[in-house]
Amino acid sequence: MTRWRVAALADDLTGALEVGAKFASRGLEARAFAWPNLDFETPCGVLVVDAETRMLSASEAAERMRALSGEIARRGAELIYHKTDSTLRGNIAGEMRALAGGFGEREIVFAPAYPALGRVVRGARLYVEGQPVEETAFARDPTHPVRTGDIRALVEGVPRLTIADGASEADLDATARDVLSKGRDVIACGPAGLAAHLAALLGVEREIAWPRLHRALVVNGSLHERSVEQTRRAREAWRERPGWDFCDRDAAARCWAEGGYDGAIVFGGDTAYRILAALEFPPLIPLGEILPGVPVTRCGNSWLVTKAGGFGAPDLLCRLRELLGQ
Repeated sequence: MTRWRVAALADDLTGALEVGAKFASRGLEARAFAWPNLDFETPCGVLVVDAETRMLSASEAAERMRALSGEIARRGAELIYHKTDSTLRGNIAGEMRALAGGFGEREIVFAPAYPALGRVVRGARLYVEGQPVEETAFARDPTHPVRTGDIRALVEGVPRLTIADGASEADLDATARDVLSKGRDVIACGPAGLAAHLAALLGVEREIAWPRLHRALVVNGSLHERSVEQTRRAREAWRERPGWDFCDRDAAARCWAEGGYDGAIVFGGDTAYRILAALEFPPLIPLGEILPGVPVTRCGNSWLVTKAGGFGAPDLLCRLRELLGQ
């Protein structure tokens, strides 16, 4: 029977691959799987599951998480991690309640902060780059608008829950140490910021040989202003520099499969999932995180670089090409 050091459940693909990268960068062998193409039998140190619940109704998301927690509980894991969105989008409370039931009488420690990406928590309220999250562009998200940054209100009714404030990496480190001191009596929840500190305590940082992407496909499936600006700047910078091509999300899977590319850079979890589904879910092996919030994953015989929409410097794509390109 398979037993993992860490079993992580995420609600979208970019989040799943980001968590996998955090543990892989510390020498913990990770494998990621996207619903419904799951594999609970392949041996690995860290199992990461993209449950694909972000776009489901609250009841559907809870039911899927309940079923997945049952599968994992039967096999056993030293640490359970519930990866949540760093801006509080998705079915967070319902998924927590489902996991609380699926894994028994465990305490839930929720650390929503991710200081490396400008998300901090003070007084159980989330701020993004100094603004209350409900006053940022995330409040206008077309599918999951953020109505409140009041975390207590968001997770009301979740049993055995502790909310951890976090204004710094030191705060997250303290939370991670507290989580590990409780062993199997806890479920750790939060974006990948907490996962990074747990990985640092469980493994040892390793040197990563990053792949070289001489030809790459760039696909922006996000409407967030950050991703739009990152794409605009790269298009402008690369007019005289062939090799990294832009593609519409609807044609991305075909272009990637037929174009002889070394890999793809994809913004947006839903877009990345659609591409993988069209490619019949090649194996996913997280390698590491090349920039904050930007994981690199072995994807079959190619490479996949992913990012959620709403963060990163305007020149992020240009920096990626300098790190991974010719």
